[in-house]
Amino acid sequence: MLKPNAMVLLVGLMASAQADTQPDPLGATAAMAAVCSGCHGESGLTVPSLAGIDAQTLEVQMRQLRDSDGHTAMHRLIKAYDDEAIRGIAQALASRRIAP
Repeated sequence: MLKPNAMVLLVGLMASAQADTQPDPLGATAAMAAVCSGCHGESGLTVPSLAGIDAQTLEVQMRQLRDSDGHTAMHRLIKAYDDEAIRGIAQALASRRIAP
């Protein structure tokens, strides 16, 4: 089994390869955002939920987390993403709605 960081990089590489062939600008980052669903869920029924948060807020929070000195799994995962990837992931996550 792959280590968590290797899994994130693998998903990112697969998403990047798809980005060249897909006309959907969120195609690649939607795949990266799917990694977030493992802990944060798809529809806002988990804690901490990301569903329903606007893209700008998510982007700022993810950049702050990436640039901080924490040592949690989230800190280690977010360090793999540049500003462009974070922006796309934030947009993909913001498009999700809280389940009724």
